[in-house]
Amino acid sequence: MVPQLAVQAIVPSARNAGDAAATAALVVNIVVVTSGVYMYLHHRLTRSDSTAWLAAGLIFVGGYGLTVTGLETSLTGGRPLAAPLVVADIVLALALLTMVLISERITLSVDPAALGLVLGSAGSALAIVIGAAASQFTVSRNATALLTIPLVVAGVLLATEVRRLATLPRWARNRLAVAIAALFLGRACLVAANPSDTAVNLLAVLVSTTAAVLFMSTSITTLGTAINDDRLVITALQDQLASTAAHARVDRERLHEVRGTIAGIASASRLIHHEPPLPGPSREMLEEMLERESARLQRLVHDATPGPLGLVSVDDVIRPLVVARRAQGQTVTWRPSGLQVWAREDDLTAVLNILLENTAKHAPDATVDVFVHQSDGTVDVVVADTGPGVPEGQRETLFHRGVRGPESSGHGLGLHVARRLMVRGGGYLRLDPTWRSGTAFVVGVRQVTHLAEGSCDDTARVVAQ
Repeated sequence: MVPQLAVQAIVPSARNAGDAAATAALVVNIVVVTSGVYMYLHHRLTRSDSTAWLAAGLIFVGGYGLTVTGLETSLTGGRPLAAPLVVADIVLALALLTMVLISERITLSVDPAALGLVLGSAGSALAIVIGAAASQFTVSRNATALLTIPLVVAGVLLATEVRRLATLPRWARNRLAVAIAALFLGRACLVAANPSDTAVNLLAVLVSTTAAVLFMSTSITTLGTAINDDRLVITALQDQLASTAAHARVDRERLHEVRGTIAGIASASRLIHHEPPLPGPSREMLEEMLERESARLQRLVHDATPGPLGLVSVDDVIRPLVVARRAQGQTVTWRPSGLQVWAREDDLTAVLNILLENTAKHAPDATVDVFVHQSDGTVDVVVADTGPGVPEGQRETLFHRGVRGPESSGHGLGLHVARRLMVRGGGYLRLDPTWRSGTAFVVGVRQVTHLAEGSCDDTARVVAQ
């Protein structure tokens, strides 16, 4: 109603029902073109055949209507040219009816906006030809009224077919059907009424405004729904991408641990089959390490979820790792402690393996000392080396994912994974800044109890060998 009220306010001579009806016709045609553009955008987002034909039809109707409105504002001998143009309106309605009938059977292979502009230009040309011819003769008011009957019938048939479009939501079909019927009824009222027929002209204003509101609201809501659907799809894709990235991170972390385990197994296997044969105790230790590490490797590969917390012998965890590291040429000292902790055995093994592997990479000639001590109900396993240590500037971010030294060829995963595993089990992993030289990491787990006194003496002697 805003454009109509603006015209009434700006142009005092247009303050009558006839001019209000003409203004309403201009507004509704502009709205129809705009709605066609929105439907075109919907088609570009969804590739829907129905909205492609609908967009072409709306641009067609709106472009034609603007031309007809312009022709009707020109007067020839004081008589508007509206009545003869009903013939062009009927042709337009039949063309639209044909488009609706084929919209679900034939895929539109050309751009809908381009088709709408071409059809609108053709309809406008037809209207101009008819308007030029109409200036040569006079059509009675009764004949004009009779011409509006097939126009209204064509509009009703068109609205009925639009309601049958199965590819559009029911609410959209119903709104469009009412809008189309109101559009043609408003056109018929505008053609049949005299400027002095206040009631008919006001009816034309009412139904034309209704058509404009319904066309605009339907097209905006349809486009908004398509945009919202696209947002949901994008959100789902982002979630899927995040999930894939998370799985990829887990796989990389697991691969990082698998590589270290395989390296220890391969080295131990070479030593077992080395000539001359190893002494009995050393061979038994390597075979035990192979058995335990092979079982852990199988769990790493096949078990997606962590195992339960339980009683774990610290010595049973450390011993195979020390044997594996020594098999790879690393100098590692350790003395069994006879302590038990409450932890996940595989997690604790993975953490200590990561620390020993990091020492082998970053301080290959250093001696590694693994020792255990108790502190307020907690067992601390310390992995210390005599290497160059951690630079002061890297200590704050040492456990962050992807952080690595300037000369490191790794991925910055090991310490990040190790800390996460310890926190998951209720423990901790930290760097000991007070260590006198080199680097010392402290792995903290909850203590359970001591093993029997003296039960680890024989093991200590074998590992010492």
